[in-house]
Amino acid sequence: MITLRRLPILLGSTLLLLSSTQAAPAHESPIQERDDGPNALWTWLKFEGCSTDQQTAIKAAHEDAVTMAEQVKTIDFGNDPGALDYLGPSALNKDWQSNIQSVFEHISTFRLSGVWPGYQMNARCGSANDIKYQNRCRKQGVIAYQWNTKKDATDPNTAPSYDQADAVSNMHFCDQFFYYKKLDEAVDAVKNNDDFKWRYDLTKYKNQAYIILHEFMHATVMTYSQNKNRRIKDLSMYVYEYQRHDYDRGYDRKKVKWDVYQPLPCKILARTARQYIAQDGITMNAKYVQSKLDGNQYPWLPLADREAIEWQPKTSAMFLTQGNGTFGINGGELSADDFTTNADGSYVANDLDDSDIITLSDEADTDTLAPETDYPDTFINQMREFSSYVNTPDPTCASSRSGTPSGRSAFSVSEADAKIKDFCSDTNLYNHVFTPPIDQGCGTTKDGKGKSLGASGSYSINGGKDNLWIGAYFASGGCTGMTTWPPQGEGLRATDLCMDRLRTIMNGCDTSTTDQKYGGSLQEVCLVYQIMAVGSSEADPTGVGSGGDHGDVKCKDTDTSILGDSFKNTCTCWFEKLPDQTDIFGMPKSGGCGSINFVPAWSYSEDPSYQPADIKPVATITASP
Repeated sequence: MITLRRLPILLGSTLLLLSSTQAAPAHESPIQERDDGPNALWTWLKFEGCSTDQQTAIKAAHEDAVTMAEQVKTIDFGNDPGALDYLGPSALNKDWQSNIQSVFEHISTFRLSGVWPGYQMNARCGSANDIKYQNRCRKQGVIAYQWNTKKDATDPNTAPSYDQADAVSNMHFCDQFFYYKKLDEAVDAVKNNDDFKWRYDLTKYKNQAYIILHEFMHATVMTYSQNKNRRIKDLSMYVYEYQRHDYDRGYDRKKVKWDVYQPLPCKILARTARQYIAQDGITMNAKYVQSKLDGNQYPWLPLADREAIEWQPKTSAMFLTQGNGTFGINGGELSADDFTTNADGSYVANDLDDSDIITLSDEADTDTLAPETDYPDTFINQMREFSSYVNTPDPTCASSRSGTPSGRSAFSVSEADAKIKDFCSDTNLYNHVFTPPIDQGCGTTKDGKGKSLGASGSYSINGGKDNLWIGAYFASGGCTGMTTWPPQGEGLRATDLCMDRLRTIMNGCDTSTTDQKYGGSLQEVCLVYQIMAVGSSEADPTGVGSGGDHGDVKCKDTDTSILGDSFKNTCTCWFEKLPDQTDIFGMPKSGGCGSINFVPAWSYSEDPSYQPADIKPVATITASP
């Protein structure tokens, strides 16, 4: 049974932002498509050592990769979140925009032809053929690799590299490549996930098409002429990674080497050493995934944001070019000769010693990230808003080191997770606001939403022996106003924040077990979530109830020295026994604030013109069985 009790985030603190589908003020003009367009080039794949199924998978991935490239026919470098996130501020990459556009546009022309003649691309499979780079597929993380040779090379496996526009492209597909899903299979498997931190995380969408698209970037026939006659090479960089301690608020700082393949390194590169652009297929993957998500929502995760604490390992700036030719990391200088080129042709940003670990007592330093003023306000506001969704507050657990809580029953993750979904999906609770008791008024807001103190649900578990109670309610302790239910987020589903916060309690407490959970609570601004289990005959143990006598209604003139003159001629009211749960109301027509000895109908935030009149408090109602 779910009960709404009458008698997320304060409305005044909610920041409403433009979604990625809404019009935004232009920051830079988009690059226009070329009038003539590039000539289409048919590709003919010559296979070596690939089974029929592998050939089919490679062909499908090739066509899907070209389809992804077509998503970026025109890039709005000044406003598109994918371009800003992965390519950096438009003012700083202005000289390269036409080249970037041309690379993506040119790749989109390489459709497959089933017959010769066509542009030949050699495709090779199997460990027996993995000889170009000394069994490179055995290296951790290698899924496929590419190299260019002359057209007349007798054996591409032994021929020297030839990085010119007329080269033949050769690709080797490791066994790992075929473990990944096809493009649409990968998108469909993730886009409907009920965990929004998965749904909007681009790393979860890695697929065969993206992998082959990354290798396309190295194929000189596809990108050399479009990239100012330069081959696009792999890039590595060194970063400081910060890991939060379990036992205090300190961090361990570890220096690590990252390959700039994945979304987070590409974003960090764009926000630090911004003269180097990670021109990768990630931008196209992000745009394609965005086109498939609810409401064309941009997949913001992972965040390369100085306020994105505890979601990814916290990172600070990586390598910054100094005027004297050295590279600096967080202000420290390390000698380097520009870029170091590896034997396989990849670049390393600078030469550092082996990884070291430094224990820090304070918060991680992120001052070297690119200033927000480099970006349009809409982009920064959207990223900051999504950061607030991701940074879930820590739970307060019922269990402690001294033992299990008295009077509580244990529950399992498998049973509780299903009940969390039921609670958060109950539409009988929707279109409500949760308020303190003094703001219950006549039971509805001025615009017709139901007013409640909160909601709680009871669910039979453990073979009927116990009940799992799930609750959400307006917090006490200095909270004013009201919070919407369900908690909303730009681009999020109605269930997203509710399920994430309740799962955080379930998974963040009693972490050594999955079937002996005791739950706890979590407070986010003025909204409290609770989950716990008690015997089936026990009453509602959540904090949703408001039973008892709260005393008389008390009111006084609102203190405008804190809130400002806009709150002149208003009253701050509370119940005598609940002095820390207040709200602000209009001034009565006569008698002043001291004459209010009843619960006003509407708060000042709902209707500034309302002058309180006497009403009767409302009662508890049952929303659904």
